[in-house]
Amino acid sequence: MSPYTLAQMNRLSGKKRFSVVSTFAGGGGSSIGYKLAGGEVLLANEISKVASKTYSKNHPDTQVITDNIKNVSLTSLDLGEVDILDGSPPCITFSIAKATKREFVEENTTETLVLDYVRLARKMEPKICVIENVQQFQSAPVFEQSLNWLRTSGYKVNYKVLNSIDYGVPQQRKRLFVIGVRNDIADHIGITSEVQILDLFPEKTDERSTVRDALQGVEVSDVEREFLLTHMRRSSHYEVLKAIPKNPPKKTRMSMLNKDWHSDFSLDRASWEMPCPTITSLGQMVGQGGIAHPDEDRLFTIKELGRLMGVPDDYCLSGTYNEKAWTIGNMVPPVMMSAIAKSLYEKVIKQTRKKKEINYISAKVDHGSRETSNRWKGEVVQESDLDQIVHVTQDTVITRPSGIPIAWIITNAFPDDSMRDILYRITDSSVMRANCAGRIDHIEMKRKGLIHEVDYKLRTPNSYYPRMKNGRWNKIAKGNEINSVMIGAKRGRFTGKIKISKPELWSSLQGLTVQVEKAFKKAIPKVYKKQRTFAELAIEPQYRQGMITTLSANRYSSDETTAMSAHSDGKDVEYTTMSCHRDGEYEGAYLAFPRWGIGIDLPDNSVCIADSKSLHCVTPIRGTGKRYTTVCYTDLSVATIPPLGKPEDFIGRLKSDDAETFVPDNQQSPEEVSVT
Repeated sequence: MSPYTLAQMNRLSGKKRFSVVSTFAGGGGSSIGYKLAGGEVLLANEISKVASKTYSKNHPDTQVITDNIKNVSLTSLDLGEVDILDGSPPCITFSIAKATKREFVEENTTETLVLDYVRLARKMEPKICVIENVQQFQSAPVFEQSLNWLRTSGYKVNYKVLNSIDYGVPQQRKRLFVIGVRNDIADHIGITSEVQILDLFPEKTDERSTVRDALQGVEVSDVEREFLLTHMRRSSHYEVLKAIPKNPPKKTRMSMLNKDWHSDFSLDRASWEMPCPTITSLGQMVGQGGIAHPDEDRLFTIKELGRLMGVPDDYCLSGTYNEKAWTIGNMVPPVMMSAIAKSLYEKVIKQTRKKKEINYISAKVDHGSRETSNRWKGEVVQESDLDQIVHVTQDTVITRPSGIPIAWIITNAFPDDSMRDILYRITDSSVMRANCAGRIDHIEMKRKGLIHEVDYKLRTPNSYYPRMKNGRWNKIAKGNEINSVMIGAKRGRFTGKIKISKPELWSSLQGLTVQVEKAFKKAIPKVYKKQRTFAELAIEPQYRQGMITTLSANRYSSDETTAMSAHSDGKDVEYTTMSCHRDGEYEGAYLAFPRWGIGIDLPDNSVCIADSKSLHCVTPIRGTGKRYTTVCYTDLSVATIPPLGKPEDFIGRLKSDDAETFVPDNQQSPEEVSVT
């Protein structure tokens, strides 16, 4: 490891290859490493005023929040999509040095700070999460809890213990690193299991640095040297240090020379020809023992400690000697962090860079999952309820404010209008799609001659049970009538058997499913491959076209179905596709995602790929034109091949020999209905 300066660090950081937010940033060890790898640190958070002052002095272009991580608010920060969220939660609770003795009250509270990091990650949704701690952290109960929180927040996670000497640092320093990759990013680069996360860690280097290598040419202040010599001479450790031979072949302590030696403090003499033992936050304070110089009866100077940790030669530390030593002892070795950052850049970030030929548009707000569901589920969303409308004219990716994709739109996905001509001939309607057909209006029902609690009773605000001729309530709920029809493979709710609904239409739309799959493959090829593989392994060929098992054909116009209420779909395998075909002039009919306040105006013959488990809807249409869409998906319930699928058998809470008696004559058979 060669000495370097802040100017050299800043030149490398000027490449701005990736962005970082650093929490528990300390004096900036991790941030130096990210900058050496070409990263830009947008924001740092550190509660210690001494460490924060050191950070600000050396990283003036980075905003520093000196406060508890619990108080970090993202609403006032315009960070955009963050590549890496870094965090080194305090490790006092888990360290060997403090395993049997805790001197400060706050030491009993540090172990839960990692959960505050995860809470911030949930809000920020960075591409990659990096957590650093002592290796003993993995035995703490909160360790598994934090990993599981990351997993449920949408990350694939794994961890590994690294030793800084394997990356050219002249210091033995074993640290545990956790890497979490956001699921959509993992999908994009082909990571399908958490075992593969281990491949993201850097390879060891052949370079080995010793104390002699590190301290060559270092400037040592005569004043500081005398200060350290004087403190040692006055300490109770002095006679012990004098008894340890100078320039030992390896690190040496008194217990290695005298087996009967017992002491409650640790004092080692470093060797010129070996890496330095681990520098700790408390160990290098005067009066604490620590690591002594190979040839002199003193601790290392601050400049020497900086070289042994790997910070720039002109790095300026704040405070007293002990405060400076504490700041350095808490650092992550920058050169080791640089190796990790370079590996993550090459293997993850670089592979997910935006393509020039695609338009990327970010939603401006996130109203929250629970809040959105409480407000909009089952409701019709008006155009005025949205924060922005995107009129798509080229291949486009719509993302959350954090950068996670909401939808991909592929334009000109169909070579001609032949599919629209087929869809134009479909005039069917359905009362079986209650979840997306809007609220049941009792006044409108009364106009139809149906009285609430006499002729029908509500199942949900969007569905009702009609009364049958025998006076009993039908056990299959209905919704408002909409111009929508299910086509393709469906599993019967009572029989459990797979049946092709509308077989002639299903066959005639094969050209559509082929083009939809091509668009899916173009947009997110690795996700497409995974979803297609599932279909081939779990679903019988006669029940699918490629990977598409089922589609709903929907028609919107001012005098028919005008909108579709906010809903989510639970049976689809990951991503669902929607093809859009326009006829005549109209406005509105935007595919909307109310959580992010965004509506998408899909062009003619386009295909949109999105996660249909997110609440979505279609806003009201205006004008004389018509909009035809097909929602094509892979239905999990159609999978019958073991071990991924379930056999065709009776299913559902209503399965019984007389299940058919619950179906009135004028209603679709159970095999054809879809009730959410």
